[in-house]
Amino acid sequence: MMPLVGLGLASLLRERELHALFGRSCRPRDFSLRPKDEPPPRSYRAALFTAIALFGGLPYFEELWRSAHAVGVSVVALARDSVGRE
Repeated sequence: MMPLVGLGLASLLRERELHALFGRSCRPRDFSLRPKDEPPPRSYRAALFTAIALFGGLPYFEELWRSAHAVGVSVVALARDSVGRE
């Protein structure tokens, strides 16, 4: 269901392109990939990648923390052992 909602919201933002896709516009269909005219600023990209890393990696670190505490091993020792096995 979520992909359909995403498709619907994207089509609301680009209504002319949606009409051209179905042949209801005088514009031709355009499936080419082009870079944006003005790329996002560095601060935006840095904040985006930080949020992705934080919210993507935080659940794994929490699971490692809980597992280590359940076993009674420190997280540093657990990480050191896993690096030594490679």
